[in-house]
Amino acid sequence: MRKKRQLSLIPNTATRKQWVAKIIAAWRSSVGGILETGRLLTEAKAELEHGEFEAMIESDLPFGARTTQMLMKISHNSRFAKAKYTSLLPPNWYCLYQLTKLSDEEFERRIGDGTIRSDMRQADINKVVRLERVREDEQRVLSLRPVPGKFRTLVFDPAWEYDWLSLAGRAKPGYAMQSPEQLLALDVKQWVDENTGTQLYVWTTNNFMARACELVAHWGFQHRTLITWIKPPPFGLGSYFRNSTEHVLFATLGETTTRHAAASMPTHFEAPRGEHSEKPEVFYDMVRAASYPPYGEGNQREPRPDFVNLFASESVDAEAAE
Repeated sequence: MRKKRQLSLIPNTATRKQWVAKIIAAWRSSVGGILETGRLLTEAKAELEHGEFEAMIESDLPFGARTTQMLMKISHNSRFAKAKYTSLLPPNWYCLYQLTKLSDEEFERRIGDGTIRSDMRQADINKVVRLERVREDEQRVLSLRPVPGKFRTLVFDPAWEYDWLSLAGRAKPGYAMQSPEQLLALDVKQWVDENTGTQLYVWTTNNFMARACELVAHWGFQHRTLITWIKPPPFGLGSYFRNSTEHVLFATLGETTTRHAAASMPTHFEAPRGEHSEKPEVFYDMVRAASYPPYGEGNQREPRPDFVNLFASESVDAEAAE
């Protein structure tokens, strides 16, 4: 059970005690109990005085704030309340929360083909959600088109095709992947500034180092150095050694030099992990300090006002034209 910290500044009122008793009674009892827990949390949040709800979660309940938000989201999902689904749903709050991420169409399809069932495990639902994310991302990628422009700095985080991971029994990423042929066919030179030259940063994992070097050379750039992200424990999976690093190939095309600040920068940095494939903000700070704008980014996952997304959907192009 999670260790609680008593918040002495918030009084433990009789009303709060009543909510605690109801919520714990419903917790983990069944699908209905999980839905009831979320509903009770929502009602308690509306009734309790300011700060008392947070104090109740921190001090009185067998779960924390993150789980509380998940339970409330589960109770707000109308399809879980339908009687025809009750016996088919797993009586596990984490699985139910993951199912909220599916579209209504995908949820109905997975109910119909028997994928969603009461004995689902967390690994089963994670796979379903991941495949749905991949399907949606593949549809998104199909609508992307290169944006015009010239850039002095380019950043690419290739969606490497992890075809070998299925053999190793590991889950593939939850996004559309790019084959070596697709990456080699990418016309990166269309964004190169011929007047000033362009600097290129390409992310790679340890497994794809050789392919990343091939990719940089194929795009017409000259490899200059390697920057390494040192990650904190727990370390990632590895076929031979446990991966604790990720790398960025730095290359140039044309007559271009880095900013003065780069001369004092080491070729490694330490930063915490984020979501899968998410790159640390400290890397972008390094790029800003070492290279010149304008900055362009391929496979952009997090919008940044000073990094132009090199690919836009046709719908965005249409809106811009109007």
